Amino acid sequence: MVSIFRKKEPSEQCLSVEEPLVILRALEKEEVSLMEEKQELLARKEKLQLQANEKIETMRLRTQTLKSEISELKRQIEELEKFVSATSDSQTTSFS
Repeated sequence: MVSIFRKKEPSEQCLSVEEPLVILRALEKEEVSLMEEKQELLARKEKLQLQANEKIETMRLRTQTLKSEISELKRQIEELEKFVSATSDSQTTSFS
């Protein structure tokens, strides 16, 4: 009968010590890799957020400019309408 509690051979002892070390090294390597990927993703996210904020600001400025231009055009149209109606009123009264 084979004994369950037999002494391990020296080569088996070496393997059992090396195995956890190999696993630890692999896990450390994976952790470093994942941390690098996380840093890259965070940097990418920050860059995209900055680009989005720049676009937002650009669009706000454009809409503000358009609102100002529209307001000015409305004022000019109102002025022209008053001038045209005043001129046409004076012409109709002078012909009567």
